[in-house]
Amino acid sequence: MPVTEDIADFVLSFDLQRSPADLLSRVREGFLDSFGVMLAGSREESAEIAGRWVKSQGGSGRCAVLADGGFRASSANAALANGVAAHTLDYDHFGHQSAVMLPCVLAAGEAKGASGRELIEAYVIGVEVSSLLAKGMGKEVQDLGFHPVGVCGSLGASAAAARLLALERKQVQVALGIAASLTAGLSQNFGTMVKPLHLGNAARNGILAAELSAMGFAANPEILDEHGGFFGRLTAEDTKGLGRSFRFLEPGIAFKAYPCPYSAQRAVDAIIRISERHKVKPQEVAEITCAAAPATFRVLIHHRPTTSLEAKFSLEYLLAAGLALKTINEECFGLNHVNDPVMRDLVLKVRPVDAPLKREIPGEGEVTVQVRTSTAVYQRSRSLRARPS
Repeated sequence: MPVTEDIADFVLSFDLQRSPADLLSRVREGFLDSFGVMLAGSREESAEIAGRWVKSQGGSGRCAVLADGGFRASSANAALANGVAAHTLDYDHFGHQSAVMLPCVLAAGEAKGASGRELIEAYVIGVEVSSLLAKGMGKEVQDLGFHPVGVCGSLGASAAAARLLALERKQVQVALGIAASLTAGLSQNFGTMVKPLHLGNAARNGILAAELSAMGFAANPEILDEHGGFFGRLTAEDTKGLGRSFRFLEPGIAFKAYPCPYSAQRAVDAIIRISERHKVKPQEVAEITCAAAPATFRVLIHHRPTTSLEAKFSLEYLLAAGLALKTINEECFGLNHVNDPVMRDLVLKVRPVDAPLKREIPGEGEVTVQVRTSTAVYQRSRSLRARPS
């Protein structure tokens, strides 16, 4: 059976009650983690601006915009604003699919008056579909600078919204076809407000695609089976696991300990442990090295950050702050820290090193951080793997 049809069948047939017994508890953890991060992110400037933009469009709706507790918008626009809130802290768990699906299903579900079970089933569908597509996305596409969740999230969200809108099989396929041409997201916008907009846009795109399909809008119903798309390597063999295995269970959800990219989590943890144990002062540091497989830190594109958002995507700043502040939390990204002369000097002393290791899934594999002073060398290695929560 063609890939697009396989996915549509999964959208229509998934039943939580016939799923593995331990799936629901894992899904609840992912859902609640994403909801908490979205609530916290709704207070950030990027979420507030997105909320103001939605409000400026006028109209009325049934769906809450978290950044403006008194305003309600259409489901698509609410998903956009809340999707920005869900990712603006970069605290959502690895893969980011949940930070797309949660705003999507909450908005689409609120507009429909969906039950809790319907929301959860749509959420699982969206995460599983977008995860499958991300896995099938060619490496060369990522190397061109496309952000996987910006590309795959729109299709996963269209699957989730299609389930909530009770679309028929052919309509689900058309919704995927529409969403495929709405995909977007470039890695050069990491460290700016646009990165969380990738996810908000994907959440909105999913609802837009499903609603257009329900109204009779036409698209290629076999979009994932044609040459020339992002997912040319995806085959029917890849879709056989849909409904049989679940991302929530294997490899599991990798929650973040720190509000920064997943690829930096181990390095940050190592430098904090060194700082706590050895009480190293910034002025004593001669050099900080961080050794990992080549391309491990490729999303950390800002080497001399000057803004709070750039600092989140700077390995140099994250290690400097971890040593100087002995933690990484939202306060660490304040401009008083980012532009502090002592911190700036410490940033200059950080040097990434390509180790003779094989790069695993982004954010996994071994990382070794070494802090050298005039009198001693301190070192710590960390290796974290995604695992069932």
